Amino acid sequence: MLSAYLRDMLLAWVVRDGAYVSLHTKDPNDVGSSEVAGRGYMRLKFAFEVTAGRARNTAEDVYVNLPKGMYTHFGLWDASISGNFYWGGPLRDVEGEVGITVKDGERIVIEAGLIEVSMSGGTP
Repeated sequence: MLSAYLRDMLLAWVVRDGAYVSLHTKDPNDVGSSEVAGRGYMRLKFAFEVTAGRARNTAEDVYVNLPKGMYTHFGLWDASISGNFYWGGPLRDVEGEVGITVKDGERIVIEAGLIEVSMSGGTP
């Protein structure tokens, strides 16, 4: 079992310089599969804060000009293109429901605290 100190230190190392957040149409599993593609989609770099074994995004970010679809998961990466996949989890709306439906060309606002990971995986 990891100590709380080591768990927080490991999480802080992963998100130390921020992380690129991807959007997915299915569970990305452990390789980052089913990432959104097309229109103006691109990964955005988010800043994170680590407390009590959880890392959460610290500010609002906006994805713009997205292709239509149901976005159900997010992923964390070390690069804006290609790179290494770190983590994935369910993408929740502000009411806590999994999945966000987007019409062609719409945008998604990711509020502070909405992207969360822990040593046990994505948002519980």
